[in-house]
Amino acid sequence: KAQSTWDKFRKERDFHRLHHKRIGQEKNKLLDDIKKLRKHYSQYEPTIKELKRKYELAMKEKMLVRIDRDRMADKLEQFEVEQEKKDKEAKKAERARQKAAEKAEKARLKKEEETAAIQAAAKAGSAPGKGA
Repeated sequence: KAQSTWDKFRKERDFHRLHHKRIGQEKNKLLDDIKKLRKHYSQYEPTIKELKRKYELAMKEKMLVRIDRDRMADKLEQFEVEQEKKDKEAKKAERARQKAAEKAEKARLKKEEETAAIQAAAKAGSAPGKGA
C-alpha cells in the first residue's frame, strides 16, 4: 500500500512538474512574441510619425487655401461691385453727353432757322425795293 501511495505522489509530482515546465515555456514564448512585436512596432513608429506630420501639414495647407480662396472671392465680389458702379457712372455720363449734344444740335438748328428766316425776310424786304 505504501508503494502505491508513493507512485501516486510521484505521478502527481511529475504532473505538476510538467505543468510548471509547460507554463514556463508558454511564458517564454509570449515574452519572445512581445519582444518581436515591440521591435516590429518600433520599425513602424517613425513612419507613423512622418505620416501624421504630413497629414497635419496637408490639413494646415488646406485651411490656408480655403482662407485664401475666401479672401479672393471677397476681393472679386468687391471688384465686381466697383465695376458696376463705374459702368453706371459711365452710362450716366454718356447720357449726359448725348443730352448736351442733342441740346447743342437743337440750338444750332434753331439758330440756323432764325438765320434763314432773317435772310429770307431780308431778301423779301430788299427785293421789292430794287425792282421799283
